Amino acid sequence: MKIFIKYMAVTLILTNMAINAHADAASDNAASERIQYIQQELDSGTGAARLWWDGWVAFYSGATIVPLTVALTTDSKILQITGGVSTAESLIGLSGMLIFPYRARNAAEELRSMPENTPEERAQKLATAESLLKKSSDAEIAGKSWVQHFLGVLVNAAGAGVAWGVYGNRIKQAGGTPWQQALELFVIGTAVSELQIWTEPTKAISSEKDYRNRYHVPVDSELLILPSENGLSLAAVVRF
Repeated sequence: MKIFIKYMAVTLILTNMAINAHADAASDNAASERIQYIQQELDSGTGAARLWWDGWVAFYSGATIVPLTVALTTDSKILQITGGVSTAESLIGLSGMLIFPYRARNAAEELRSMPENTPEERAQKLATAESLLKKSSDAEIAGKSWVQHFLGVLVNAAGAGVAWGVYGNRIKQAGGTPWQQALELFVIGTAVSELQIWTEPTKAISSEKDYRNRYHVPVDSELLILPSENGLSLAAVVRF
C-alpha cells in the first residue's frame, strides 16, 4: 500500500511538471507570436512616421531661418515686424517637435535590437514591445487631441496680438494696416499648425487597438471605492 501511495505521488508530481512545462512552452510561443506581430505593426508605420516628423522638422527649420533672415536684412519695417513674429512662432513649433519624442519613428528599430534567445529575454521583450506600441499610440493620440488645436490657435493668436497691439503704431507709420497684418499672421500660422495636426500618421493608434482586440489585452485598469450596504467596497474596473 505504501509503495502504491509513493508511486501515485511520484506520478502526480511528474504529471504536474509535464503540465507546467507544456504551459510554459505555450506561454513562450505566445510571447514570440505577439512580439512578431508588434514588430510587424511598428515596421509598417515607421516610414510614414519618419516622413512626417522629418518633413515638419525641416519645414519649421526653414520657416525659422527664412523670415529671420528677411527681418535682419530688409529695410521694410513691416517685414521686420512680421518676420520677427513668424520666426518666433516657427521656433515654438520646431521646439515642440524636438522636445517631445515621437516614438513611432524609432520604436521598431528599438524593439528589433533587443535579444530574444531565452524565455526570460522574450518575456522582457514582449513587455517592452507592448510599452513601445502604447507610447507610440499615445503620442499620436496626443498629437490629434483638442489640446494641440487649442495650442496652435493660442500661439498664433498671441503672435497676431503682438503684431497688432505692440507694433501697431510702427506698422501704421510704415504705411501698413495693423489689423490686416495681424490677421494675415494668424490665418497663415493657424493653417500651418492645423496642417501639421491633420497630416500626422495614425498607424500606431490602429495597431494598438488591433493588437488588444486580437490578443484580448485590457487597455488599462483602475481601483474605485464604491458605496455599498456595508459601507464602502473596493472595485477593480478593467477597460478593453
